[in-house]
Amino acid sequence: MMQNRFILVLFLVSFLTLSCSDGSKSSVSTKKSSSKVTKEEASASENDSDITLKLAGGDYHFVDTNLTDDPSGYTVKLKRPRGVFCSGALIHPRVVLTAAHCNVSPYDKVISNAGNRHQVAYVQDKAKDPAWDYFGFGNSKSAGDANASVDYQLLLLDRAIYGRPLYLGGVPEAGSIVSVAGYGRVSDYSEVSEYLKGGKIRISSISNQQTGYATIVSVPYNSKTCGGDSGGPLVWNNQLVGILSGGSGSCGPGGGKMIHGLVQSRLNWIVRTANALLAYYSAYQ
Repeated sequence: MMQNRFILVLFLVSFLTLSCSDGSKSSVSTKKSSSKVTKEEASASENDSDITLKLAGGDYHFVDTNLTDDPSGYTVKLKRPRGVFCSGALIHPRVVLTAAHCNVSPYDKVISNAGNRHQVAYVQDKAKDPAWDYFGFGNSKSAGDANASVDYQLLLLDRAIYGRPLYLGGVPEAGSIVSVAGYGRVSDYSEVSEYLKGGKIRISSISNQQTGYATIVSVPYNSKTCGGDSGGPLVWNNQLVGILSGGSGSCGPGGGKMIHGLVQSRLNWIVRTANALLAYYSAYQ
């Protein structure tokens, strides 16, 4: 369904751009980073600024700024009858960013417990990063080092979710301690959890920043991501800087590396596609 009308959807981005201002209620947002960025990254941020607003989340009624430091405000779980299978990051009350290898269907639930409110939504539409299939990664169960740079999927929800959507972008330096959250397993042999967990990891390196297909490699600090955490947020300076794609080693704090896609490197596609989805359903429903 998404592929058949994708060209029409993208045309509607211009409609959203012209109709929005700083007081608008329908846009996904970026936030300027204090980190040094390359000339190419700075140019991309400037190009994006004309289609984004300063406040992440759009509809103020569903945004609670008191949840800024609470991962429940921006982390959701993706669940089907057999149980939780992935996590995701709220970037708008109706838009979730998760991993492309999380094969989401219209019958899967998107669940949030932000502010102890149990909320359930369903996927109205979705869009995977076109590079995911173009590079032949579409059949991969887990993305791994090379594939993580394009392991992105946008989910448009059938209703708004109360919470604190995250700003997008930013590039932390190697050695930075950053936050992760998700609904994955807590050990190699446990079941995927119904409860949100969070912790800290340390960034080892960021690769391929100049190519537009960058990945973040991290090691445990006081926690380690595991199965079911895929698609979950990597947060630094209250910004969504990465989406979990894969990793290696055991699930405990002494486990191996974790691999996230660097959101900044695919920021243009994420923002334009999210706003196109919002514009399409706003105009034709």
